[in-house]
Amino acid sequence: DTESYSIFGLISYDVTDNFGVTLEARLIKDTIEAGTNTLFSRVDQSFFCLTFVQPTSEETSTREFNPRLALDYKFTDDVLVYGSVARGSKPGGYGTAQWARPELSELEPEELIAWELGSKTTWFGSTLRANGALFFNEYKNRQVGITVFDPLNPASFPASGVSNAGEAETKGLEVELQWLATDTLTFGLGYAYTDTEWTDFDYRDIRENGVPTAKDQAICGNVNGDCSGAAIAGIPEHALSFLADYVQPLGGTGMDLFMNGIVTYTGERTLRDQVVTPEVGSLTLVDAQIGLQTDSWSAMIFATNLMDNYQVSWAQAGQSDFRDGNYGDFGGPRDDTAFAFLPIPRIVGVRASYKFGGN
Repeated sequence: DTESYSIFGLISYDVTDNFGVTLEARLIKDTIEAGTNTLFSRVDQSFFCLTFVQPTSEETSTREFNPRLALDYKFTDDVLVYGSVARGSKPGGYGTAQWARPELSELEPEELIAWELGSKTTWFGSTLRANGALFFNEYKNRQVGITVFDPLNPASFPASGVSNAGEAETKGLEVELQWLATDTLTFGLGYAYTDTEWTDFDYRDIRENGVPTAKDQAICGNVNGDCSGAAIAGIPEHALSFLADYVQPLGGTGMDLFMNGIVTYTGERTLRDQVVTPEVGSLTLVDAQIGLQTDSWSAMIFATNLMDNYQVSWAQAGQSDFRDGNYGDFGGPRDDTAFAFLPIPRIVGVRASYKFGGN
């Protein structure tokens, strides 16, 4: 059971005609209660055919204060720069996929400090818009999935769990360009570069006895089980999108011919927050459409995944195989598996809409 209450406030003040200050804050209280019907993990319960019940529950409350300060300065009507710093949080709780005793899997709140410095500009009679931003995000007590063992049963099988794992950083830049090439043709370009790193992720700090498991050592690539320096899972280093949009009035008919296409590129991403990890390769997708439109109706032919790209779009880290029971036991480490997801195959279709009534 989860209850969350928050109070939010914002004050914005124009110090001068060109300089503005915004201060906002949110106060949040989260109460989470986790309950279960047995002392034993579901894995052990099934393996040993246990049937008796011992109900147990646990409750935790967290209070977080998340402020944000933003400054903006308008040099001209076409050039504005801004900067902001904000705190964000993710409530604590319990790793409910772990063990039956919630207090054995309690999580601390995750904290984020986010910095951003950017600009918004227009050029050449507002035919070119160029926006850019630099960002730096610092996470503390980041909640991350790990393999856990039941502390009440050292001989138990491992299970997927969640733990607080030290500190992490993301930093990079974002660029957005929009060019009105003619009255009928517009181009858009967006690019993001993101560098991610676990700055403090040591399994010796996570394990209750301070000793990393054989799996910890394997996935971190060292005997200490220290995954500091690993990339954060699921975030590509490079991401790019390109858009072209063409709208041409058909004189005297009240109709417009429109065509547009978008190309998106997503770079390689790691599947797990660890040094030795599977990766998903880069992916490029193309969507397009062409049609006619008026103020009241539109009809188009569209194509999704026009090039019928069959590369893996993402994957989910799965369970390890069943060759043996634990890493380092019963004959050595296991292989890991991942469930791969493919993009939607090429779809070509017709779409139409009609607006009834007035405006």
